[in-house]
Amino acid sequence: MIEDIVKDLILQNLGPLKKSPKGWMRRDCMMCHTRGESADRRKRFGVLFTPEGNIALNCFNCGFDAKFVVGSTFSKKFESFLREIGVTQHDIKKINFELFKVQNKVEASPEIKIRGIVTRSWKPMALPDGALPITEWIDNECSDVEFAKVVEYAAARKFTDFENLYWTPGKAGTFNKRLILPFYYKNKIVGYTGRYYGDPPSKEVPKYLNYMPSDYIYNLDAQYDFDRKYVILNEGIFDAYFIDGISTCGNTLNAEQIQIINSLGKTVIVCPDKDKNGTPLVNVALKEGWHVCFPKWGDDTKDAAKAVEKYGRLLTLHSIIESDEQNPVAIELKWKMSKHYKE
Repeated sequence: MIEDIVKDLILQNLGPLKKSPKGWMRRDCMMCHTRGESADRRKRFGVLFTPEGNIALNCFNCGFDAKFVVGSTFSKKFESFLREIGVTQHDIKKINFELFKVQNKVEASPEIKIRGIVTRSWKPMALPDGALPITEWIDNECSDVEFAKVVEYAAARKFTDFENLYWTPGKAGTFNKRLILPFYYKNKIVGYTGRYYGDPPSKEVPKYLNYMPSDYIYNLDAQYDFDRKYVILNEGIFDAYFIDGISTCGNTLNAEQIQIINSLGKTVIVCPDKDKNGTPLVNVALKEGWHVCFPKWGDDTKDAAKAVEKYGRLLTLHSIIESDEQNPVAIELKWKMSKHYKE
């Protein structure tokens, strides 16, 4: 039944819910910011699924209410709710069309194929053998020379949360000389990167060793925060780490990654590196209607991570948002006039 598909899609995207005695399932409201209200932190949003298949939505903070009634199509308010929780526009249109056919007594498709959230395929992955948080190695007074160099590198790069950074004495892949940053999704490790401290001794030794799903987006979980207006897309993982943005670990994106980013329903600002050919990423921004930033960081500051080292996190974020350009013509012109533009 179509109403069961709608219910499942909502439950897959809403996150943890707390059930009340009257059957309402509650959580913090995701609609308050769209109605000019401050963020809800008291679980005043509720969703009710009736035995008949109807769905009711209500927030006691911002007053948002909407409903879905079996036999009818989605209302505009119900669609806005679905978009806000991350349901793709493709899925909304697909289901609504099937509902329209039922409403008008046209035979519905026997099976509705929706894209859903492609990130369901991101499976937990183990870190390299022997990897432990840096704080644990420090507490146990690790005296390994390579460990000391990794910590020195991390401190120089302004990393501070050593409880979330890892190191291993294992020499496979030269990981004993690398700072390990886990990749999370829904609080589970689904990949990681190992950054060689300093410059690698030769071209045969890569600076980064990345292990992750083909369509992975770094730091995606944080982007669902309802207070968040902007999603800053970076080329590098460390750039995203320092400004709480996202990264696809490069300047290219596949169709699945683009779909995930668009499903967030936020303003996307692309922040390409200044010393690489960022044209492919800028071209995606132009095609998808994303913004591009052109911060004035100086020739010695090539990316967001270096900008944080030089200016600090708040000033770097301010410079990105302040230089945000949304006009496609202006984006193309500014990019072609930049020193790092390449055909």
